Amino acid sequence: MAEEVKNVITDEQVNAAVERVKELGRVRAELVSLKEELAGHQKDLANAETVFGVKSSEYELQKGHVDNTNSRIEEAEKKIAELSFKKSELKPVLDELAKKFEEVYKNETSKDYHIEVAPRAEDEPVDGAKGKKVFKQLLEYLNHNVSFNAKTAVNLMVLVRNMEENKAWVNSKEFDNVIILRSASVLSLWRFIMEDFNGKGFFEARTFLECWANCGKSVSDAVRQIQKENVVSRELGAKLNSVEEEFDRSEDDLPKDDAQISTQEEVAPEVAE
Repeated sequence: MAEEVKNVITDEQVNAAVERVKELGRVRAELVSLKEELAGHQKDLANAETVFGVKSSEYELQKGHVDNTNSRIEEAEKKIAELSFKKSELKPVLDELAKKFEEVYKNETSKDYHIEVAPRAEDEPVDGAKGKKVFKQLLEYLNHNVSFNAKTAVNLMVLVRNMEENKAWVNSKEFDNVIILRSASVLSLWRFIMEDFNGKGFFEARTFLECWANCGKSVSDAVRQIQKENVVSRELGAKLNSVEEEFDRSEDDLPKDDAQISTQEEVAPEVAE
């Protein structure tokens, strides 16, 4: 039985493996292009043989193109063989990227954002009743007017629960029209209201626009801030996906009793767009 793979790896080794995976992808794409190019040259060669004969300069020219392309294909295939991994090489890289991605993702999705549901001018007093009305309207929309599917049902439930965590504060005399939502809930709120909301008629449209006019800017500003801060997780996610794809196609030299669970099954969460 092969020795157990030790998941101890440095950042330099991870980065080197990611770059190697990237180069592998580039060479594979080049190989596909070369094979398409070869098919064209072979067709031209056959035409030259038919029209001009095998002793013609036209035939020799096309034969040179075929030979040159075949040589480049051999070089690309050799490069792919040199760059290709075994699963035992990529397993610690995959594990390390998955761990880092999960840590970053959890930190990002649990961060709190302050959402002003009823803005006011600097010289105006806080009108808690106005903010309370907007808050209740948002909850009403989430409870009755937004669409969901099998993938977004959990997101909706988490969002509503996060909204309801603010109820005691919203109903207090000290309410300053600012609620607190975690970043994942902010993104879900924007998506459910702006993309998945369903209403009917003029009066519902007017009420909706009045509600969104009060809270929309604050929500949109928070979404932009989240997207700006989520650059790290997106970059890690892209690296993780590319390494996992390469891992899946790599030569399997891992112990057969070492059940392999895909990174997507381990990490699972859908990265917010």
